[in-house]
Amino acid sequence: MSSTPKQEALAFKIDDSGSFDTYVVGQNKLLLDSLINAVVSKRHEFFYIFGPTGSGKSHLLTAFYRSVKMQVSDAYYLDLNIVANLGTEPFYYNSSVLNVLDNVEAVAGNDDLELGLFSFYNRWLDHKRGVLVASATVTADSIAFNRKDLNTRMQSGVSFNVKPLSDNDCAKALILRANKRGFDMPKNVAHFLVKHCNRNMTNLVAILDKLDEASMQEQHFLTIPFIKKILKI
Repeated sequence: MSSTPKQEALAFKIDDSGSFDTYVVGQNKLLLDSLINAVVSKRHEFFYIFGPTGSGKSHLLTAFYRSVKMQVSDAYYLDLNIVANLGTEPFYYNSSVLNVLDNVEAVAGNDDLELGLFSFYNRWLDHKRGVLVASATVTADSIAFNRKDLNTRMQSGVSFNVKPLSDNDCAKALILRANKRGFDMPKNVAHFLVKHCNRNMTNLVAILDKLDEASMQEQHFLTIPFIKKILKI
């Protein structure tokens, strides 16, 4: 008796983590509007944005950076999680219309990298040009920098706490990301995932990738029984 052949999933994932096509603003409209207005008005302003892992702050910042980059070439984005492998050179960049330093707490405890971050901030301040945005998972005063004057610098601007998405907004975000991957996710399925797998978008997107691969291999629509089987819940 023959069984239905399974289709092998390609080793390929869509990177939709930096696009407004899949971003749900939720309660963060004031934050996004403030960033947009600052860049459009060509203000020299500093924003500090914080929120736990999975809150969507990096998605917001990369999407915003890319949208600005499409309009002007003079924009700079640096994820400090990867700076440890690159050394201090990425910090020595002239200020732009938009300067984004994501995950600044990643350099805490490294004297050379802290000095690089300190120098970047001071050059931006001296140039009196462009918007600077820094992000972290905690408040600026909570970062364990060796240089306490870095804590002071990070507290000098407008601070925003990224608000987590509601259950409905999380479900909406999952549906948008599923559509971006080329398959449909029913609303009841999205809400089931949010309810049983928390509202951490990083984890939810990883689960979505797993379900995408499983549905492709088994040629099966996303249903709640199918999801329970794949996720063993």
